[in-house]
Amino acid sequence: MSESFKQHVLNFGIPAAIWFAILGIVRYLHRPFGLDFDGAEQSYLSQWFELGSGIQPPLPSWAFHIVFDVFGYSVAWVHCLRLSLIFLIYLGFFKLSLKLIKSPVLSLMTTLSLVFIFQFSSVMLMQMHTVFITLAVIYSWLCVVNISEKDQLKSFIWLGFFFGVGFLSKYNFFIHALALGTAVLVNKEFREKFIQPRILLSIAIAFTISFPHYFWLLENLDSVRSGISNDMTEQIADSSLAKDFLKGFSELLLKTLSFTGVLIFVFLAFFYRSFKSNLKRKEAAIFKLMGYYMFIAYLILFVVILLTGATKIHEHWLQPFIIIFPILLFQKLKGSEDSLKKKFRVLKVICLSLFFIISIDFSLKSYIRLYTGHPASVFNIPYKIMADFIEEYASDCEIIYTQNAITAGHMKMILPGKLVLVYDDINHIAMEKKTILSSDESIFIFNADDDQIHVPFSSEFIDTALKTKTSFDIRDVRFERFNYVLTDKRDCRIGFAKITIGTE
Repeated sequence: MSESFKQHVLNFGIPAAIWFAILGIVRYLHRPFGLDFDGAEQSYLSQWFELGSGIQPPLPSWAFHIVFDVFGYSVAWVHCLRLSLIFLIYLGFFKLSLKLIKSPVLSLMTTLSLVFIFQFSSVMLMQMHTVFITLAVIYSWLCVVNISEKDQLKSFIWLGFFFGVGFLSKYNFFIHALALGTAVLVNKEFREKFIQPRILLSIAIAFTISFPHYFWLLENLDSVRSGISNDMTEQIADSSLAKDFLKGFSELLLKTLSFTGVLIFVFLAFFYRSFKSNLKRKEAAIFKLMGYYMFIAYLILFVVILLTGATKIHEHWLQPFIIIFPILLFQKLKGSEDSLKKKFRVLKVICLSLFFIISIDFSLKSYIRLYTGHPASVFNIPYKIMADFIEEYASDCEIIYTQNAITAGHMKMILPGKLVLVYDDINHIAMEKKTILSSDESIFIFNADDDQIHVPFSSEFIDTALKTKTSFDIRDVRFERFNYVLTDKRDCRIGFAKITIGTE
């Protein structure tokens, strides 16, 4: 790596690192006991080191499990892990752009243009599975570029590592792997560089990293497949194969347009003439490879829709395949940098302003929601005050039992010494985690649902959950009111009860 390349990376990386550090500090100071949906769910799942759970691979919960084991439970570590990974994504994307376009100015503009892909710049901040797969895709592309330039063993090792990370992040990484592998095979120049004994090392590393989970997946394939199918389909009146296909195909096109539409509009508004004049310029082989890759990825998606009847497509499913699209756009401006300096300056101001606005919304969402007329939400529930009440009211309870993962994650974060369970998961946890609920233990149950304030319990539930005949004693049922955080004008009503379980 040349000194100039390293310097350009540092020039981008240091300010970006400072910005994400500030963002994390502001986020923590604003809500030191507050998590979003994904952070709370991963904190809850991190109580166990599972090979798999639900319809998503387990890498995010593994990462949180390791972080909490090493540093202890803290919202600060949740923000630190997430923002560190997002910083690495932006840094990797800048490095990839710089390697391919070989222009610091265009590489910076390419990276800043990601702000116009709102599903990337905003929504991604909330979804750790998407963060991990995006990281794996970008760095696997970096490895491909490095291998095409220098046939080094370490690049094959890193390629295997990031493929392993990708396979443990989201199942649609298989589409990335298949599309990239096929694109390499149909391109003679790249086929000669990759079809060699060292690629077996990459495959072995990826297999070793991801094998434990996929061994679990084989045993739970039916339930995972059913969950994914439900997530990809919706009920349509008078459904038929043709209607489902048309619905799925139109969804794919619309979600692709919503993902890239703003970026394309801004790009053409600023650079249409330069783009048009360079459109017929001969492209480097790597850009042709990327074009093949995107075409093959969409062809695979087309086949998936046809075979599965998928009618519902989410933008973040497409992110791994579209994330390189800005590079393909901005590389068309290579050689026009001098004539576009003024436009670059204007666009840079717009991009940085949008980054600032999105960051403020991410960091101060609770304030913004309340003071723009939105009703209070889970972001405003006073979990710390509730936890203090729990410690006073039910310090003898070994298990905290909640209705949903976001409440469970907050309770685990604030009371790490307690076992926290979710209503829907109690049967699975009692059996799979070998949790034994004996007569000496109390289950503390509460409800944080604004619309249905009640304590959910029944003899049928207890009997089903424990797979045994049980008796239980319900005592000290309470309803308490707490002020929502950030305002004293609204309150939430929480139901509490203590339950002692015994066997007959």
